Amino acid sequence: MAKPMVLCSAFEGRLVHPDGRPAAGVPVRREWRWAWNDRSGTDTSVTDADGRFEFDEVVGQTFLGGMLPHEPRILQIITAGGEENLIWRVQKPNYDRNGETRGRDIRVTCTLGAEPDRSGPVYGTCRFSD
Repeated sequence: MAKPMVLCSAFEGRLVHPDGRPAAGVPVRREWRWAWNDRSGTDTSVTDADGRFEFDEVVGQTFLGGMLPHEPRILQIITAGGEENLIWRVQKPNYDRNGETRGRDIRVTCTLGAEPDRSGPVYGTCRFSD
């Protein structure tokens, strides 16, 4: 039987302008590429009046991937308002739920138009919300 594998964890975000105002009505796009099974996908969201957006968990399945040792490689890229506005980029190293953030739930605030940088395992403009 095929073993389910979390390729992208559930994601809750809030998009703001550099001055902290909510970025309402902005399209947000998540792309992912799974090297093991040569699969990829995209999903989209639009921020609400408070700048909030979310993505559901993406689960993949493979019979051999659950039995054969291999290094998972799932590239995740999230952009807001166009490809030039990178807010999240991570290479997920496992199939665990929230494995891209070392087990931490993904609830973040991202800044539209800010210069991306590295914060823990993630490159982008998103910072964890407390």
